[in-house]
Amino acid sequence: MPRRLCVFPNCTNKMASWATVTFHRLPFHDQDLLRLWLVVLKLDPDSPVEALRRADHRVCSVHFAAEDFFPDKPRTQKDEQKRQRMRLMKNAIPRVAAGTADTFLPTSKFESNLVNQ
Repeated sequence: MPRRLCVFPNCTNKMASWATVTFHRLPFHDQDLLRLWLVVLKLDPDSPVEALRRADHRVCSVHFAAEDFFPDKPRTQKDEQKRQRMRLMKNAIPRVAAGTADTFLPTSKFESNLVNQ
């Protein structure tokens, strides 16, 4: 099985069980949000949803702000000792991590409208 990479442009983070970086699927629950993610990720916003599901793209946690997450509440004391699973809020949008050279700038009226909504 190939290693999964973050789909964010120029990001080289890889999925690993020991990593502190978490990986998050595209937001298929909201078509407008999905289109915005695709623009930010420089993927074709007109891609068929089924093709995107099969590709199983993931974005690493580096591209989200701390306020885009809420931690799971531990159910038991044993769970509390484990690393908490960070869940992404439903309206979160990936962004460029601090210290990276690549930035997202809207290049079309469509992209500008999506970003300004």
